[in-house]
Amino acid sequence: MAIFQGTLSLNMRGMGYVRIPGEKKSDDKTIVVQPQFVLGALPYDTVEVNTFPEPNRRGEIEGKITKIIERNTSAFVAVITEEDGKHITARPDNQKLSCRFQMARPHIHATELSREPEIGDKILVHIDWNIEPKITITKTVTPEGYPRTEVERVFFGHIQKIFGKHGEHDVEMEAIVASAGFEIGHSTAIEQEASESVQKHGKLTTEELGKRRDVRDVWTCTIDPIDAKDFDDALSYQTLENGNVEIGIHIADVSHFVREGTLLDKEARKRAFSVYLVDRTIPMLPEVLSNGMCSLNPNEDRFAFSAIFEMNQEGQILSRWFGKTVIHSNKRFNYEEA
Repeated sequence: MAIFQGTLSLNMRGMGYVRIPGEKKSDDKTIVVQPQFVLGALPYDTVEVNTFPEPNRRGEIEGKITKIIERNTSAFVAVITEEDGKHITARPDNQKLSCRFQMARPHIHATELSREPEIGDKILVHIDWNIEPKITITKTVTPEGYPRTEVERVFFGHIQKIFGKHGEHDVEMEAIVASAGFEIGHSTAIEQEASESVQKHGKLTTEELGKRRDVRDVWTCTIDPIDAKDFDDALSYQTLENGNVEIGIHIADVSHFVREGTLLDKEARKRAFSVYLVDRTIPMLPEVLSNGMCSLNPNEDRFAFSAIFEMNQEGQILSRWFGKTVIHSNKRFNYEEA
C-alpha cells in the first residue's frame, strides 16, 4: 500500500481516476478508484489516495480516497427535480458528478433570489462543506448472478441563483458560463467605480495632453471581425516629407482608467480576460469601459499606448518610439473590407 496525492476525475458510472504526475510525462500514474471508494470527492478535487497491494485483473493500480485535500469548487449548475414544501432536490447538469443535491426550501425574503424555485428550474447550487454528504452503498446481485455495488451520494447546500426554466436558450447560455466559473454581470460597486473613473480620467485636459504624443491628425483605423463589439487595437499610416513612411501600432490605454489597487483592478485580475460565446460577449470590464472609453471607436479621441516606427521603402526600420498617445480612429474596417 502506498499513499499519493493527485487530481480526481470521474466518469458517467461514478468510477474515479486519480492522476499522479511524475517528474516526466512518461512517469505519470493513474490510480483507479471504484465508486464505493470515491466517498465525498468531486471532479478536479485534490485528493489523497491509498493504493491496494495488488493490481486488478486488467493490471491497473486501484485504491481508495482517504482524504480530500482541496475542493475544486463549491458551485454547481443543476435542475430541480423534486420539492416537498420543505426540501428541494436537484440533479447536476454534469452527470459525471454522480450525485444529487438537497437543499432546504429558501425563505425567499431572506435571500437574493428573484422568485420562488420550482421544479424544472435550472439553478446554481452552493455546497455547504460543513455538512457531510450522505453516502449510501448498496450491494446486490444481478439476475445473472454477478455482484453489483450501487452508490448514492447526496450533497447539501443552498440555491445561490435561479437561471430560469431548463431548456430555454438564454437560461442554458447563462448556466454554461456559470458552470465554467465565470460571472456574466458586474457588481453595482464595480459599475459605479467604472463610471466614476470615466468622469474623472476621461477628459483630455491640457495636463494630460502634455504627457502624451498627439497623433490625432495621422490617418488611423481599426480592423476587427464584423461582429466585434469593442476595438482595442488600431493602426496608423502616413508618408513623411523625406519619402519614408510612419507606421503606428496602438492599443487602448486601459490602465489610465483601471488604477492599481482599485476594485476595477482587482476585478480585472480576477477575470483575466473577456469571454466570447456563440451569441454574446462577457467583458472583463464594465461596458462603460470595454465598449466605451477603452474601445478605439471611430471618430472619437482615445488614450492609447503606441509603438511608432519610421520605415523606408524597403521596409527597414530606421527609428522607433514607444509611449502614451492620443489617437483618433478615422475608420472601422472588418477583415473582409481590409
